[in-house]
Amino acid sequence: MIYLLFGLPKADRLMPFLPSDRAKKAERLSEAGRAASAAAYLLFRYAAAREWGLPLSAELPISFSPLGKPHTPSLPDRYWNLSHTENAVSCVLSDRPCGIDLQTHRKIGQPVLRRICTPAEYEAALQSDRLFFRFWCCKESYGKCRDLPLFTALRLNAFAAAANDRVTLDGLPFFLREWDGCTMAVCGGEEETITVSTNELLTWIENEIE
Repeated sequence: MIYLLFGLPKADRLMPFLPSDRAKKAERLSEAGRAASAAAYLLFRYAAAREWGLPLSAELPISFSPLGKPHTPSLPDRYWNLSHTENAVSCVLSDRPCGIDLQTHRKIGQPVLRRICTPAEYEAALQSDRLFFRFWCCKESYGKCRDLPLFTALRLNAFAAAANDRVTLDGLPFFLREWDGCTMAVCGGEEETITVSTNELLTWIENEIE
């Protein structure tokens, strides 16, 4: 299941509800970074409450692989991943390894295009920023799913994603979705998507802590 939140609350509305270790990490970030980090974690907890029956009050320690992929050791058969971009966060929960990436469209220079894209992807991306972000999100979500270094994930040939929202790349299923100025790709996970409003998330948090 995929969960999306557009329009992030202010960081100071969310920070009090973070575990102390996550709050300490978030405090080192900018205001926007704190808001995104806090919203991504709380969206995950909201999704875990709905899908796995785990209330916010339940302890859910998070560990990280050597490459930084988060996982919950107490739930070895449950898989999840997070992504955030300007003013939006996303979360995927699954019963198999998965990865998600969400990107806001912006102008990308040719040196970056060359570093990220295969030759065929590069030629297509020169004609369309939209296609670049489809390729980029596929590669990023693939790396997160497989827990790969970024330079390895970039080798994925994602050209088939230029024309299809559902593709198989390197033996893994991908699901892509686009909004005005934003692209999301999910690797190995679910397709069903739930959009959560800011008010809905805040109301759930308030009810959980009563």
